[in-house]
Amino acid sequence: MQSSGEKITFGQTFGSPSNLTRFSLLLALGIALQTLDNFISPFFIPGFKIGLAHLATLFSLIYFTGPVVLLLIVLRVALGSLLLGLLFSPAFYLSFFASIASGLAMIFIFIFFRRHLSYLGVSLVGSFFHNFFQLITACLLLNNWVLLGYLPWFSFLGIVAGLINGLIANYLGRRFLLLLMNAELS
Repeated sequence: MQSSGEKITFGQTFGSPSNLTRFSLLLALGIALQTLDNFISPFFIPGFKIGLAHLATLFSLIYFTGPVVLLLIVLRVALGSLLLGLLFSPAFYLSFFASIASGLAMIFIFIFFRRHLSYLGVSLVGSFFHNFFQLITACLLLNNWVLLGYLPWFSFLGIVAGLINGLIANYLGRRFLLLLMNAELS
């Protein structure tokens, strides 16, 4: 059990049961937000999702190593898709490959620019890469590169989604991480 006064240590792995518990809580948060996003998104712009599940990825960047963050992304997309009945559907593949690309971009940005960017900046980069690779995946699945004409529209929507998620993460991030660190996890 870790003390309640423990400082956040960057780059954790599964070295302790507490870290595994924290990982599980972030995974559950991501799945819950993915499910919520799936239900609220159709009320705005058809096909557009805010990407609330990426909040779990943003929060995990501050605590876990890159490979652990990627594992969180893979499990979140797979389990969330299974829960929503979308596993191995075209929507799953769009989400899966775009989330991996987005995660890699966010990990890179976080590692090299963490002192210069807030959650907002990392979220904007992640949203752009998510939308760009969703279009690339759609082009590959449909063998139709004309879809890249949607890139300006998707980029604009990505900026909107990145702003929303980044602002939420900036507001809740420190509070959430302190709650996660101070929780009696045994």
